[in-house]
Amino acid sequence: MQEKNRTNGDRTAIGGEETRGLSGGARGIGGTNQSSHVSLANGKVWDALRSPLRLQLFESIWSCPGTDARVLAQNLKTSAPRLHYHLKILLEAGLIGLSEESGRRGRRGPAGMTYCVAHDPLPSDFYDADPTAVSRRGTLLRELADVGLRDTPPDGVLAHCTSDFRHEALSLDELEQIAESMARIRLILSAARSRRHQERALAPATAFVGVCLAPLNGTSFPHGLPHCGDGASHNGVAH
Repeated sequence: MQEKNRTNGDRTAIGGEETRGLSGGARGIGGTNQSSHVSLANGKVWDALRSPLRLQLFESIWSCPGTDARVLAQNLKTSAPRLHYHLKILLEAGLIGLSEESGRRGRRGPAGMTYCVAHDPLPSDFYDADPTAVSRRGTLLRELADVGLRDTPPDGVLAHCTSDFRHEALSLDELEQIAESMARIRLILSAARSRRHQERALAPATAFVGVCLAPLNGTSFPHGLPHCGDGASHNGVAH
């Protein structure tokens, strides 16, 4: 994902919310210990993950632990000072820590510091610790969908770019069929991420994949892009 709102967007405060310091866990800046329970309910964690660049940075460190700041900056195409600003936010949120090699390599300066994720896997209630975390997860998903669609090449650039967004009246059997198909897609995505993590190499994304099946409150009638011909998939992404 490309980073949006490069200045103000990255520094947006969560209005009216108290942020708590984190203690324990990963080794942080200057060797201090960082926070206890990490979830989206925590203000610092929430603020850290609101930036598309920090989400990319977090995933890059997760897939390639021990990567130094110089390599991260080169792959994410950002400057070293800007990268260190974002690394500091992830460190203070307790999402990443300094790797064991950092003490030795850090003598070469900040660019030689290496990083790893603080929790692998994330805590089981990271996304649903309380109603606040659940709500924030929904917000992140909507923002990821918006960024993913915006970053997709225009019509005609990518031959196989398929999308379909509909409000539809579905039977229980149809809902089950969609849920089963989505489960298969999630297995494929999980396998791809596991493979990438095992390879321990930074690699650019080659596709934007979004799956969603959400209940409605019954106040809307079915609507969406009209199907053409025999109902084949729509080529191109709706913006």
